Amino acid sequence: PAKGFVSMLGSQIQVEQENVLTCYLRDWTYEYYSGDRDAFKRDKERFEFGLSEFIKQEADRLNVERIEFCHMHNFVVGNDDRDFSRMFVHRYFQDDSRVTIDKKLATVHSIIESMKRSKMNICMRFHSVLFAHTLDVEFCAVDYTLGGKIHAFLKDHDMLTKKRTVESFYTLK
Repeated sequence: PAKGFVSMLGSQIQVEQENVLTCYLRDWTYEYYSGDRDAFKRDKERFEFGLSEFIKQEADRLNVERIEFCHMHNFVVGNDDRDFSRMFVHRYFQDDSRVTIDKKLATVHSIIESMKRSKMNICMRFHSVLFAHTLDVEFCAVDYTLGGKIHAFLKDHDMLTKKRTVESFYTLK
């Protein structure tokens, strides 16, 4: 049902593309990991560092003016993505003047606008992948589900080339 609604609303929203890279990230939590908690803690740190490096590399490759952290989920239950963005930016982007965090509550309309405005969308929440695919905007998908729903969605739409595994971020420097 989300695809039809996003497609209909997306066709009505016209925005100019800007020189921006937009990130729709979420906290990677233990329920999506297949190991013990100590190993998860180490792998989560490696993943977050690698993800931050990937974002910087993509921003440099695209020569963007801004890196925007936008959000799909704004509720405490399920982890508010804005909390993750504040921690992530503080930890890995303190000295990067290109970075902004959208502090407002996300709406379907605001998400569609920001995705269409962006040169590239780095998507981690399942629905951010669905939105980006449906809107036919440039994106890559971070599969935090380790082969679950994001992988299945991309496979169903013959777009596995857009998928980045958590492990692929471990070695980025």
